[in-house]
Amino acid sequence: MKYALDVTSPNSHEVAIKLEFTANWDNPILEMPVWTPGSYKIRDYSRHVISFSTDTDHKWKKISKNQWQITASKGDIITVSYNVYCLDLSVRTSYLDDRYALLSPASLFFYQRQKETTLKNKEITLKLVYPDDWEIFTSLPQKGNQYIAEDFDMLIDSPIGLGHKSVVDHLDYSISNGDGSEVPCRIALIGHRGNHNLEEFKEFMINLQQTSIKMLGTLPYDHYLWVLYLSGGAGGGLEHKFSNFSIINRWYFDQKDKLKFAKMLSLEAHEHFHSYNIKRIRPDQLGPFDYSKEVYTTLLWMAEGITSFYDNIFLPRGDMIEEDIYWQIIAKDLTQLRTIPGRKLTSLSSSSFDSWIKYYQKHEGLDNYYVSYYLKGGLVAFMLDLEIRKQTDWEKSLDNFYQVMYKQYLQSKEGFDESMLRQLIEQATGTTLGQFWQKYIDGTAELPFGDYLSEIGMIIEPEEGDVPYTGIVTNSNKNRVSKVRANSPAMQAGIIAKDKLIAFDGHEVTNDSYEKMLREIGTGKSFKVHLIRDGILRVVDMELTSPKPEKFVIKPMDNPSAEQIKRRDQFFYRD
Repeated sequence: MKYALDVTSPNSHEVAIKLEFTANWDNPILEMPVWTPGSYKIRDYSRHVISFSTDTDHKWKKISKNQWQITASKGDIITVSYNVYCLDLSVRTSYLDDRYALLSPASLFFYQRQKETTLKNKEITLKLVYPDDWEIFTSLPQKGNQYIAEDFDMLIDSPIGLGHKSVVDHLDYSISNGDGSEVPCRIALIGHRGNHNLEEFKEFMINLQQTSIKMLGTLPYDHYLWVLYLSGGAGGGLEHKFSNFSIINRWYFDQKDKLKFAKMLSLEAHEHFHSYNIKRIRPDQLGPFDYSKEVYTTLLWMAEGITSFYDNIFLPRGDMIEEDIYWQIIAKDLTQLRTIPGRKLTSLSSSSFDSWIKYYQKHEGLDNYYVSYYLKGGLVAFMLDLEIRKQTDWEKSLDNFYQVMYKQYLQSKEGFDESMLRQLIEQATGTTLGQFWQKYIDGTAELPFGDYLSEIGMIIEPEEGDVPYTGIVTNSNKNRVSKVRANSPAMQAGIIAKDKLIAFDGHEVTNDSYEKMLREIGTGKSFKVHLIRDGILRVVDMELTSPKPEKFVIKPMDNPSAEQIKRRDQFFYRD
């Protein structure tokens, strides 16, 4: 399979692609993926294919939404030309404008299929034609004027970044690996400049890598690429074996704004930890992939939740943020979890399994019966780490499981049976986790987070609010209902998402008046809510209940024991 991509017409947002391949069967089928690993949603990338044609010796017909069949004989050399529309700036899709491009391979490339058989294990070459004043960044190895992917899976796992030199800032460095080798690395920041200092940023990425080495012995790759697209607001990242592509707010690099800076670092730490967790240490379902349909697993809480635990804890362990900032991050997650009624109805394992139809296809009522395996998974992973430490008198931790699994991966390169995860953790740590699993992973028991915090001399304190509870989540202007919490006063009153709020107790609802009026009305009082739904004025009665905690704060106990302080030092890698 030989691909040539042309991005020299950026104002059309079309990538022109030419494919030359040898037919592996009579009448081969070219099939485009419908999803990309790490983002569990059917995205139907073929909807962006604008044109499709073959050379004059071969005819074609489209036989499904993402399949084109070529009339040819086995062994024929076939040339296909097609264009793909690219104007969706995310790490899961492709984007092209006059400043830069982010090319997600799953949204661009085909593999061969014949009935139930696919051909994805052959070498693929890739040439790129781009403007002379642009630069290119990809983890694919280069040979002459082309890039080489050893198979289709490697191609899909190797996004391509391009940008005009005026909006690109990059540098190269190397880092000493745990085995004595040197690992070449590259950082590229693409987009209109924000407040970053590339040299300072490089030192933080090195620190992340060194923290990984401290935990797992070596880096899992022989080269690595960090690509960050600088944005005015969008965000996100996607894991790869040899690279980390992310989108970050361009103003999050200022260390004076500690929470925003930590958010930026944790995103990079998250995608980097994935180079171990899931890209290499993985359940069997998560590689090699079937790109034609959903791939189900109950372990996305491991993939994303445990990674979310490590992306945060690596920051204070590597002295990249202060401990107090770490606890603010965890407290914020705990506060968010406690507002989601779905935490009591959906387990982490079922949340993982249903990600295809729930997590990636959110609607206004979802929080009432579903919970994110990122959010809850990260907090449960925190508890799991401390549960292991507690059962082993602080001789073992979740780190030990990953150390064992990483060594096994280096030897076998194989995944593991997802039904064996608990047993594998127990074997690596000498623990018994059946009850923990039943309650917090396969079950929906409330998380006793405070009990685990006490192990390291920390406590949770609620900061009580003074606004009576309605159960309404509004837009930023406070005049439109975004969500209604289950079993809340608003739900009992019949208020629904998308209602426009007009008045409380006869007084106009505004951004300034919203909370003032609720305080004035008070807990236990019934009042009339005027709203508009479907262009019709409606009036409902709602009775307020007591204020809910606005947020939780995690802080040290007043008089922690010497043992608790020692354990906290161990938890943060403080020798």
